[in-house]
Amino acid sequence: MLDYYGDCGCDTSIVKLAISDDGEINNAFELLLKDLHSGKLQPDQISLPYYTATSNKLMEAVKDGLGADFFPADDIRNNLKAYFTENVFAFSAAKTLAMRQMFMGYLTDDDGNLRSWATFRNSVANNATIYNMSHLQTEYDSAIAHSQMAVKWHTMQSFDKLEYSTVGDNRVRPAHRRFDGLILSKDDPFWKTYWPPLDWNCRCTIIPAESGATDSSEERLKGAVNPENPKDDVKPYFKGNAGIDKVIFKDEHPYQNNMPKELDAEKNYNLPSVKKIYENEDLTSFEGLPNKDAASAYWTSMTNGTGTVNVKSLDGLDVVFDNDFAKKAIAHEQDRYKFLNQFSDVVKSPDEIWANRRNGKIERTYIKYYDDYPIIVGIDNNRAATIHQLRKGDTIDLKAATNKRKGVLIYNK
Repeated sequence: MLDYYGDCGCDTSIVKLAISDDGEINNAFELLLKDLHSGKLQPDQISLPYYTATSNKLMEAVKDGLGADFFPADDIRNNLKAYFTENVFAFSAAKTLAMRQMFMGYLTDDDGNLRSWATFRNSVANNATIYNMSHLQTEYDSAIAHSQMAVKWHTMQSFDKLEYSTVGDNRVRPAHRRFDGLILSKDDPFWKTYWPPLDWNCRCTIIPAESGATDSSEERLKGAVNPENPKDDVKPYFKGNAGIDKVIFKDEHPYQNNMPKELDAEKNYNLPSVKKIYENEDLTSFEGLPNKDAASAYWTSMTNGTGTVNVKSLDGLDVVFDNDFAKKAIAHEQDRYKFLNQFSDVVKSPDEIWANRRNGKIERTYIKYYDDYPIIVGIDNNRAATIHQLRKGDTIDLKAATNKRKGVLIYNK
């Protein structure tokens, strides 16, 4: 795994982040090692501090690449941010589990005896530098580049023909040099596979072709995508288009070798069960709506008669709540109208946020633990889909709650 990034060409045009000066990353990594050495970090468990620190650092890069932190619902970057957030946090989970797995081998000596903390810590020092400085820097730069080029894919749709452009210096990779000056229609399938970045710290870009330009010849295209030496081809990991695939870090990355098929709140993130949450915590209460007429009046006032209201979620997305969402809640046989007035609170101030990529969509689940029952708001591609309580009769539906707490943990209060 250490050589996966190869020669990542660290002298790039992208402004470098001082990863080595990041106290949050370093402190979180130290805690991961201590928990591993003490036996506190169990198999398949994610070190939450390291997971959170890594995710937050890479999300800084995503926001840099997208150009801001928040976008209105009709801006494609709001949609891209939702997808990239799920991808970055899933990657960070995989990286955290990979760290645990790799450093397990340093815990004992040749006789199988547990090494002292100091000996263990010193034995992993070199690899720690690689993962938390060199590799994290490359991952950070990759997140910026993929985010930038994802946006560029959408802004370039106003042009008929596009041109591949390298920096043109002696550091351009042979695989990329073959594409330099290639001109094709924006609808050509080539762009679905060969959209920069095409390697770690790739500096290539796409520009509008000059007015009146014609497509490159079929012979030129075949020669570009079918090099005589297979080693000169673009690595399979980098083939794709972040603007279409909405992915920065792909499933083929070696970190993913340690990832369970589905992550679980208790088993993998070591979060307390819902039962324990209700036993041990002082939870928020709210005053529900008395009837369906009151719920309808409340919704009309919230939307100012327009039928929709937008809410900025805690994770920085513009979420659309429309009349269909409200009508379903008001008409539902389980009297969901009673807590319709909590939709904004759950999204703005949740206790947990979970994300899952299913059938090409990002489904996000916002959970808030009120003093009687948990309330869930489900979001599909930044549009509110449902609001409901996790209850079964007069009790909390613990089975349903467990099922809702699966996937990629975006936030935990």
